[in-house]
This record gives sequence, C-alpha cells and structure tokens, in this order.
Amino acid sequence: MLGHTDVKTAQIYAKVVDEKKNTAASAIVLEEYYVDKTINL
Repeated sequence: MLGHTDVKTAQIYAKVVDEKKNTAASAIVLEEYYVDKTINL
C-alpha cells in the first residue's frame, strides 16, 4: 500500500502520481517524418 497504513492516503498519493505522469506524457511532442516510398534506397 505504498507504505501507508490508511488506504485512503495511498489512493491520494497514487492519484497525484497519475496526474503528474499524464501531464509529463502530454508534454512529449513526436515529430512525424514523411517517407517518400517512390525513392529506391
């Protein structure tokens, strides 16, 4: 239970961690590259 004796406390911390994880993941920007399939490499 994340080291907490009260499950409600553990749930609060777990929610905060999830929110921070989601915020960090949303900040990631992936660039898309166009691949020209007509060029033989």
